[in-house]
Amino acid sequence: MNKKVLIVNDLSFMHDTIKMIFESYPNITFSSALDGMDGIHSIEKEHFDLIISDIDMPHCNGVEFISSIQKEGNQIPIIVLSASIDKGTRHILSLLNVKHIVDMQFYSFYELRDCVLQTLDLKQ
Repeated sequence: MNKKVLIVNDLSFMHDTIKMIFESYPNITFSSALDGMDGIHSIEKEHFDLIISDIDMPHCNGVEFISSIQKEGNQIPIIVLSASIDKGTRHILSLLNVKHIVDMQFYSFYELRDCVLQTLDLKQ
C-alpha cells in the first residue's frame, strides 16, 4: 500500500534531500509545500499519511501550520525537522501531539528515516 508524505519546508534542497533518503522505498510518495500556507492548501486538496514540517518558515511558520490543521480536526501524524527548536517551542509541539522532533543540527537523516518508517508502520 502506498503512503503519501507532505514535506513542508521553505528550503527546496531539503525536499530533494528527504526524497533522496527514501529512494529505495517505492511505496512512499512525496508532495512538497514551501511554507505553512502552502501546506494547508495541499492538505485541503489531498490526503496524506504523514507530514514532515520545518518550524522556521515565512508567511506561516511550522507551529502556526500545525495548530491550524489540528484546529480543523486533522490528525495526520507530524514529524518536525528543524535546525532551531528552543525549549519553549518543544513544549508547544508536545502539546500539539507532534509524533517526533528531529534536530537537524547534527544532520540526523538516519533518525528521520527511522521516524518516518515507524510512523508509517513500514519495515526498514
